[in-house]
Amino acid sequence: MHMLLVVFKAVAECGSQKVLRTKRNLMSELLARQYTVSHWLQDRRVNRDERLLFKTVAAKAPFIEELWNSLESDDLGLHEFYFEAQKAEGLGVAYLQDTCALSLGGDPRFEQDPIRVKYQVMYALNGRLRSETVEVCSLSNLDHVSHRCAWIGERAQREVIDGVSLWERRDSVFPRLAFLPATKAQIQQLSGREPHFRQVLRHLSLLNSAMKEWVGGPYNPEGIEWSTESLSTRTSKKHEDARRFPGSNGSSEIYNYHTKIRGINWRIYFRPDTEKQIVTIAYIGKHLPTARYG
Repeated sequence: MHMLLVVFKAVAECGSQKVLRTKRNLMSELLARQYTVSHWLQDRRVNRDERLLFKTVAAKAPFIEELWNSLESDDLGLHEFYFEAQKAEGLGVAYLQDTCALSLGGDPRFEQDPIRVKYQVMYALNGRLRSETVEVCSLSNLDHVSHRCAWIGERAQREVIDGVSLWERRDSVFPRLAFLPATKAQIQQLSGREPHFRQVLRHLSLLNSAMKEWVGGPYNPEGIEWSTESLSTRTSKKHEDARRFPGSNGSSEIYNYHTKIRGINWRIYFRPDTEKQIVTIAYIGKHLPTARYG
């Protein structure tokens, strides 16, 4: 269970939502002889924070059974997945939703990624049966997660289709970014149809990954153009005030670092904190006036 939660947190760092979908009967599942998941949650020998984390992210609706029913409601036919002759609805949901399954350690069958699963569909219109072997992402250790991290992040970003979904999923898609209050409106007004929408996502993603991979020295996001303001702009009271952004605690601070989204002349103002390993995003929008360009 400890390793399951270690893997879960690593997957969340890659951009996945911080939720673990389980079956309804999870609490009665055996972890050892006469020792269930419910016993583990009440076991004071187990780290309290780990028990609290599990209660927070797992064993909540919608359960796998409900997800399975929603996937089968398309009227196209009956779907069935088998892993070594056993029905595998959890692996089936992971495959159909193009996401990853997490596995408890100790079973050598799950010590590889991907795992091969038999997928059968009985079509409603003509009664034909189609069967094939498919591969499902199955993670049971940190090596698996390291190999799949980019894959997980790409799928998380696919679900961000507009500014509203970006704001709702910001903590999972960009776990190393913190957003000042004013950015909520700036982000949510994006329809997702703008030519620069994916560029905003790309810049935020690279700011996030640069902090996630930071191990020492200066923070240096690669793959995007960024800089600090010129001395003339930084020493101008007028332009300094334009870069003063209020935080959630009521105080305000000046931000000078910014990325440059060319073509539409947008900027993303940010500040890295390598001690906390967080990048604060203060502003996303049109180029602010400078000493040179008014």
